[in-house]
Order: sequence, then structure tokens, then C-alpha cells
Amino acid sequence: MTKKTFEHCKPEDVQAVFTDVAAEELAAYLVLFVRPEAVGNPPCPHCGERSRFRWGLTHGQGNCTCGWPGRYYHYIGPREHRYGGYQTLLWYHPDQVQRSRS
Repeated sequence: MTKKTFEHCKPEDVQAVFTDVAAEELAAYLVLFVRPEAVGNPPCPHCGERSRFRWGLTHGQGNCTCGWPGRYYHYIGPREHRYGGYQTLLWYHPDQVQRSRS
């Protein structure tokens, strides 16, 4: 079985959402996330399903019902201290996820 690989998100992938963030700052931030197939409701990189995001205890973050973490509120650039920030669902890249064995 081959391991699936994922590209990191890049500014051009989500430029329509992060309209007023400097490209360098946005690129450094987006490396945390998987490149979305579609902005708004990308499929979970772990199970492949859409529309399964549920809110977690940390503001702006949650996970898929399969457990894969994602973020909906993004606080960066001009909206760093503004409630709600930029709003779009991005799933964390596997490089950023550590699974616990509990």
C-alpha cells in the first residue's frame, strides 16, 4: 500500500479569501495546511469526505468526524486581532499532525 502525499497550501490556492494579506506572510502561514481541492468545503485528507467538520474547544478549530484536525477561522495580517478573522475551512497537513495512541 502506498502512502498518499499531499501538497502544502499556497497563496494562489486561497487568494480569493485572504485578499489583503502580504504574500510572504500568507505563504509562511499556509504551509500548515493541505492544498484544498476547492475553497470552502474541501474534502478531509484522511477520510475523503466533505461536510464533516465539527467545532472543537479551541476558537476557530475543529476536526472531521474521523478525527482529522482543521481550522475555519484564520487570524493573520490585517485581521489578526479581529473577531472571526478570515473564514474558510483548511485541513492541517499531515506534517503538522501527531496521532496519539490512546
